[in-house]
Amino acid sequence: MTEADATPADEEAAWGAGGLTLGGSLADAVEQPPTVYAAVGGQQFFDELVDRFYDAVENDELLRPMYPADMGPSPCPTGRRSTPTLRRPCSPTSTTPPPTSSTSPADQPKALELRPMAETTRRRARQMWECVERYHQLCYWAPEVRDSSAAAGLRGFWMNYFATRVAPLGPVPAGVVESLFFYYAPARVRRAIPDAWTLSTPDRALAARYDAMDQALQRELGELASSEAVGRSAEIVRAACDAADPVGRVLFAGWSSLDWPDEPHLALWHGCTLLREYRSGCHLIALAAASLDGCESVVSQVAVDEAPHEWIQEEAGWTEAEAATAYERLRSRGWVDADGLATAAGVAGRADVEATTDRLDSFHWSAIGDKAADALLADMAPINAVLPKDDQLDWRELYPAND
Repeated sequence: MTEADATPADEEAAWGAGGLTLGGSLADAVEQPPTVYAAVGGQQFFDELVDRFYDAVENDELLRPMYPADMGPSPCPTGRRSTPTLRRPCSPTSTTPPPTSSTSPADQPKALELRPMAETTRRRARQMWECVERYHQLCYWAPEVRDSSAAAGLRGFWMNYFATRVAPLGPVPAGVVESLFFYYAPARVRRAIPDAWTLSTPDRALAARYDAMDQALQRELGELASSEAVGRSAEIVRAACDAADPVGRVLFAGWSSLDWPDEPHLALWHGCTLLREYRSGCHLIALAAASLDGCESVVSQVAVDEAPHEWIQEEAGWTEAEAATAYERLRSRGWVDADGLATAAGVAGRADVEATTDRLDSFHWSAIGDKAADALLADMAPINAVLPKDDQLDWRELYPAND
């Protein structure tokens, strides 16, 4: 019986047998959003939306003259916010007396602290990404994965990497993989795809991956693999996946089409993989919006010292000539200097890419609520602590410092 064929009673029984009761603890932890307003992030989302709009106005030659010199938010004497179209103090009319001096400053209505609230949202998204990434990433380093993929016909690390990540979409051609993984050089992709589909199939690749992760997680986690914390975490991660919008996140949509495993430790890995691919889709959107191509993406990340220099060629597969050309394009754009180091514009540009990624990756976490998110962080901390270091999150510990 497939997940699509299951009745609610079947589904509840199946998950209960695996240790994942869909009611009870999940209902206690997950705060269901009653409205669209809550689902998109509530007040924080709209505060940030207004904040970013006026940031853009500030630097727009056409729009800026249409707005007053002081666009800072301020309170109305009536206690209402000033209109967003002007974002300036409300002036009392002849029928509305100004505030009297008897009202203390502490009692005056205050402008909302837009940036700190927005930063809280972004910090939450990054915090949750790190949590799910650490559990997901074992699939790249576990010996069980290497052996299982080889048995399925895939040859070498990169063929396994590209073929398995894209397998839920079917035997897609190299051009599709290049588009979804444009951080990597096309030459690196084409050494693996489409040959992977003559040596194996998407179904075989996926079966090998889940079989290997079942073994690897039990080996790494030991008794933790069957702990209540893993079961609770799998429930919350599934709720976050259900709240995520797949539009524009192609790999997330593909992985979402797969059935959830019954075993809690494997269901947790499946959910973390979905959420990891969701963020990768958000990051792709942010990079494209910043008009960065694949090589420029990794080069600019190195330029702001957020990735090791080795990633340009050893990880992403770009040649020295391709990297030099990308640096030149970034120099002409004002993002790097003659030494290849980020300028103020480059630092700001990369910061905006990360902020956009975090914002796009935040709504499903807002939807499940802080209580569920904090519970996931608490349960996952000791679990992730026993897993290997992550190539992205812990790169400063794994690579030499950039020159």
